[in-house]
Amino acid sequence: MSMKITIPMPLLVSIDDVGWWKGANGSGVNQPFRTGMPRDHVPEDYLALADLGRRLDMRLLAGFVLCEWDRGHILRNLPSSTWMGKTGQPRVWIRARK
Repeated sequence: MSMKITIPMPLLVSIDDVGWWKGANGSGVNQPFRTGMPRDHVPEDYLALADLGRRLDMRLLAGFVLCEWDRGHILRNLPSSTWMGKTGQPRVWIRARK
């Protein structure tokens, strides 16, 4: 007996924790897991994800990390929204990119 099997394209590509400025993995010093890249992220890293979605002809689901983009420290009012809680200092990363 012969059987034909077809495996469809994935319905959804999901990328977790997009949006870190720092590439270094901080898990060894009580910071988040990051990409492990030996450099800071640049906007082109995120443009590459948009390009990937276009080439795949699908929308990528990306869980975006907001804490390092928080110029006004509004996430301090929601301490569970970031690993830094009320003591967060995201301007360390933002200042370098003005």
